Amino acid sequence: MRLDPTDAYLREADRLLVLYHASWCAASQAARRLFDELDAESALPFTIVDLSDREEPRWDAWRVRIVPTLAYLEKGEELERLEAERRRGLARADVERFVSYVESLTEEEKPRWMKPKQPTSRSLR
Repeated sequence: MRLDPTDAYLREADRLLVLYHASWCAASQAARRLFDELDAESALPFTIVDLSDREEPRWDAWRVRIVPTLAYLEKGEELERLEAERRRGLARADVERFVSYVESLTEEEKPRWMKPKQPTSRSLR
């Protein structure tokens, strides 16, 4: 697993699961432990992007509204996203289901898994 990869790596990886997290967020820390466990069992590469600095430009660049957020990228294009619920974080079952789903995707089928993406701004946090 790569920790805090460059944006070039995020844009060039064939398939990639990304956890956007922040060290000041308890839900992010719990998601990171779970992400570490799942990484050991998955064939997909996992990476963690640290957004601990509230002025980090990747909040906007990758349209992250809340941490923790999981995203599935192919060649830098985000195809799926799972965002935490405020004050609740990510449920283990939802994360496991998300990882299982993206592992099963093929080139022929890429339907939207959950809710559609919405515009993001740091002002929404």
